Amino acid sequence: MHDDRSVLKRLAVCVLIITGEIRSGARRSSADFIRLALSPYESAGEKGVDPASGLRIQPRDQKRLVRALEVRLLTGRSLTDHFENTVSPIPEFAVLTLGVSLPREALRQRVTRRVDEQFARGVVAEVQTLIADGVPAAAHAFSGLVYRQVIEMLRGVRGEAETRALIVQENMRYARRQSIWFRKEAGIQWLDGAGETPATQAQADSIVEPFLCSA
Repeated sequence: MHDDRSVLKRLAVCVLIITGEIRSGARRSSADFIRLALSPYESAGEKGVDPASGLRIQPRDQKRLVRALEVRLLTGRSLTDHFENTVSPIPEFAVLTLGVSLPREALRQRVTRRVDEQFARGVVAEVQTLIADGVPAAAHAFSGLVYRQVIEMLRGVRGEAETRALIVQENMRYARRQSIWFRKEAGIQWLDGAGETPATQAQADSIVEPFLCSA
């Protein structure tokens, strides 16, 4: 049985020295070390300090890996423990949660329209202006969807049509991950169709009205 304090001491050094590297440029060896720190598998006779997070968080998701480790170091409890012991701040209220589910093709059409609107409003010029004003292309603000792909386009990685298609594809992947996450949430009642349509609103009314009457 290993001394948890020795693990924390080793990981404290890891966080202080490596976290900045992870968040600003991410050497692969540093990310691997963080991943190992949370690992549920034996390594050098020790398990990681948050095995459940080690299984749950994807290896390439460096920000969440670091966050899980920081929470363990700063609070003395794992992120998983915090999640499992979360208490509702409004336990005296009954809560009804509705979710809207769109067919995949309908969602793709909406995502494509939004990407077209972003380009029409000048997202490329916005990125060019920010870089010209001194914001580095490696800035964290440019790491998200759209901005990251636009910067790659400006570097000549791909043309505009391919960039738009890639942004749509990445948004669809992100939407799928969100859908999987929300489907695991207990108590959500799902509505089929777009929220602005009369049919979906009628579905919502049929659920909300009995809920209010029984509350």
